[in-house]
Amino acid sequence: MKDQMKAMTDAQLTELIAAAKAELASRTVKRPEPIRFHDFFAADRYNGGWCKTVSGLDKSKNNGYSILGNFVDAHLMGIRKPGLYLDCNIDGSRKHPRKNYRLFRYDGDTVTVLHTLEDGGKDWAVRLWPEIEKEL
Repeated sequence: MKDQMKAMTDAQLTELIAAAKAELASRTVKRPEPIRFHDFFAADRYNGGWCKTVSGLDKSKNNGYSILGNFVDAHLMGIRKPGLYLDCNIDGSRKHPRKNYRLFRYDGDTVTVLHTLEDGGKDWAVRLWPEIEKEL
């Protein structure tokens, strides 16, 4: 493949890069797929985690407190009302936890995952703002 790229002109390489970026974007932006509620919460929460309703944003903060809503107990079927929710599951080991965030909509029967952040990092909440604004 490297030999083929060396034979390309600058314009051809630029076109190839643009096509590759478009292909990657199409793979990461997937249409929401409905999931049965009980299948969605298959995580055992060994290292912890939480779930909350999403009712708005407070952009004066740039951390998790910027996402407004009430915490619910997903394992005890605390999610009973249709709406927008944010789930945080902590994977990995106790020494090296990885927080994974899922923004989802619950319609009373199925869960539709709208956005996922794997190992979110410190700016995880701010990175979710655009998706939350679209859904509110």
